[in-house]
Amino acid sequence: MKNVHCGICQKSYIALFEQDGTQARRCSADVRNGRLIGHYGSEIADMAVFDFTGKAPADGTIMCDDCIRRGLARGTLRISEGSPAVRSSPEEAEMMIRIIDEQA
Repeated sequence: MKNVHCGICQKSYIALFEQDGTQARRCSADVRNGRLIGHYGSEIADMAVFDFTGKAPADGTIMCDDCIRRGLARGTLRISEGSPAVRSSPEEAEMMIRIIDEQA
């Protein structure tokens, strides 16, 4: 089984699919064109699009849910206006993190 590695914290996760090393439970969002796109496997970013408030990591960088939570809490990430998810201020991001953590 392949592993998926977060390009931010370097933590390793077991891949959901044998032939794909880009999606794991709690580590399934990647940077594309300067935005973070969430995929199946992420508990916080599935089907969401996030904008970086500063310089984005390189395209193709995979981010885990813990790093996304930290980015939302610090204000370095925010939910994109074009995302199926809601827009987020720092207060909304903190509330969203609490709700997701309570459901986990």
